[in-house]
Amino acid sequence: MKPEELVAWVCAGIISLIGVVLVVLIARGRIDLRYLLVEGSDPEHKASLAKLQFLIFTFVIALSLFAITIKNHEFPDIHPNIMVLLGISAGTTLGASGIASAERLRLAELRKANPATPVNDL
Repeated sequence: MKPEELVAWVCAGIISLIGVVLVVLIARGRIDLRYLLVEGSDPEHKASLAKLQFLIFTFVIALSLFAITIKNHEFPDIHPNIMVLLGISAGTTLGASGIASAERLRLAELRKANPATPVNDL
């Protein structure tokens, strides 16, 4: 076995061990995933579709690259379109978070200015 292959297998083993530890901690309830897809500033803990999209795209791309790597025994070249897709998804997530945060701030200011007038939430 070549030294490069040994290093690659050791790195894969370490990453796999970290993954197993995380899954065990999640299964035992030590890591809480209830708010994984929630907007951070949302007091009602509503789920974010943009975060869900980003999570799904990331897992699909990662698992696809993993499957190709296992099949061909080498890491494939990453096409620029993959990076564009992840960038668009990340930009959508950031944009949605910014819009939601700005809307909550606007509603808070309206409530503060007119406490007697009901203001509809998002």
